[in-house]
Amino acid sequence: ELISSNGNLLLIDTNGTLELPDTVITIGEGAFANTASDGIVLRKVIIPYTVKEIKQNAFNGNNTIEEVEFQTKSGKGVTKIGDFAFANCTNLKSIVIPDTVTDIGSDAFYNCSSLSDLNIPNGVTSIGHRAFCNCESLIEVVIPDGVTKILNSMFSGCSNLANVTIPASVTSIRAYAFAGCKSLTNLTLPNKLKSIEMRSFDSCTSLVSIT
Repeated sequence: ELISSNGNLLLIDTNGTLELPDTVITIGEGAFANTASDGIVLRKVIIPYTVKEIKQNAFNGNNTIEEVEFQTKSGKGVTKIGDFAFANCTNLKSIVIPDTVTDIGSDAFYNCSSLSDLNIPNGVTSIGHRAFCNCESLIEVVIPDGVTKILNSMFSGCSNLANVTIPASVTSIRAYAFAGCKSLTNLTLPNKLKSIEMRSFDSCTSLVSIT
């Protein structure tokens, strides 16, 4: 496990690229959080297939990160992205989450305001509260079939989110799940949906059709 220490900064090259060695199996809590405060500009992160888990706050507050590359090999790769793992990475524009991931934690990509290109793989069965809250550059999201609950504020504040695909597996949409999604115009709800909690679609001022 790569724990939080100033020695981690030595892994970042002069171009701002962090390529983790394949001896790492866990990126520990806060391992690369807020590196800018140490005068280190981190632009690109390359995560090898050996890493299974990214723990909470691992890259939280790195507002210079532009790209994250997940490597996979023979079906091996990251399975869990922890709470606040990439929160407040405000310059992160796109991320391809690998098929190996099953669990995306609460606030994992909270306030990633430049994130416009997002692919959530079909293997994901759990997405935490506020996972993509305030990702205001997101335009389209396809929620994978294994997800059964859209939790509190999961996509709230995604003001440019125009297209959302909710799978047939979803039975519950929690409070404020899509609040502030001002660009959302049409929405198709699954037949198995049992509950929609308060203000799930609060301030969705362009929403004209729900079927």
